[in-house]
Amino acid sequence: MQRKQLTDQLVTSFAAKRKRYVVYDSIVRALGVRVSPKGRKTFIVVGRFNGSTHPSRRKLGVVGKLTIEQARERALRFDARPSDKFATVAEAYFKHIAKQRRAYEVERCIRRDLLPDWENKAIGSITKRDVVEAVDAVKTRGKISAAHHVLGYARSVFEFAIANDMIVHNPCDRIKPSKLIGRKAIRKRVLSDEELSPLWHAAERAGDYGRLVQLLIVTGQRRGDVANAPRDEFDTSAKLWTIPAERFKSDVPHIVPLSQLALDILAKLPQEGGLFHITGFSREKSRLDKFVHTELRKVNIKAKLTPWTLHDLRRTVRTRLSAITTYEVAELVIGHGKKGLARIYDQHEYLDEMREALDNWATRLQRIVSPDTKGVSAP
Repeated sequence: MQRKQLTDQLVTSFAAKRKRYVVYDSIVRALGVRVSPKGRKTFIVVGRFNGSTHPSRRKLGVVGKLTIEQARERALRFDARPSDKFATVAEAYFKHIAKQRRAYEVERCIRRDLLPDWENKAIGSITKRDVVEAVDAVKTRGKISAAHHVLGYARSVFEFAIANDMIVHNPCDRIKPSKLIGRKAIRKRVLSDEELSPLWHAAERAGDYGRLVQLLIVTGQRRGDVANAPRDEFDTSAKLWTIPAERFKSDVPHIVPLSQLALDILAKLPQEGGLFHITGFSREKSRLDKFVHTELRKVNIKAKLTPWTLHDLRRTVRTRLSAITTYEVAELVIGHGKKGLARIYDQHEYLDEMREALDNWATRLQRIVSPDTKGVSAP
């Protein structure tokens, strides 16, 4: 199947061949130009019409009488299955990605920022303007990073719908994130010792969410990998946590050696099923920040914690590991695979080296958060 970004000039250049052929558009993928052996060129659209389970072609008009933009507009009017509501497609999509690393975050974002307005809309009726308005609404709240996520997740839902023959076009196709939202800022936030100490002690008062934060600080793993981990991934006797390949979204499992500090945290969590029972991450984060400010005021009445995110903890651990171990080991600890030829020629697992690095980090961390630490200042 030939597929190109069709233009009026390109369509005009298509020459007749011995057999009829079709060139499809890369923008509206159901749209094509059929060229006959006599050189007659016709715009067509492909879809499942009138409830048919088999795709068929329909003529839209003759090239020359219709421009490419007019043909695209006509093609978009054909909705293969108008009864499919966005909510129905979204629920199917959630099941499709259920084992992926960011499944929880993706579903939470779609339910919060897209479903309220699109829930009862036919999936094929959602336009580029609808997408732009949804993303703009998030951007207007000052959530630039979240706006990028909303656009990316919306695009993925529509791609899923196309793959399952629900629609013929993705309304996000011609939207450029940098132009609509602006460039995505690169965070470099790393928490200092003076911030880690009150955060650690505040986490002791914050229930499951606090234990999650502590485990993130101790292991340096991703929030989703920790928050969604079932108890059976942890072998406490061997002091190993194995994240299976399908959940790690990789072709190999990720093995994390567990320090004694990590094991102590795990011992305080449920012994069966999921480790954490957190219903609202934003609410729990706000609650934890209040506890942190209380801890800070114990040593400095004017102290404040600069805004931080859970992913900042992962960056913090990776930065601290650079002072403890080699670059290669530090990368492997946080789940960044080997690069280039090392993936082929270096088959050493580095488990002992990773364990030593995490044990040393746990020791350093315990010194940082020791209750008798003096002189904690405002970050």
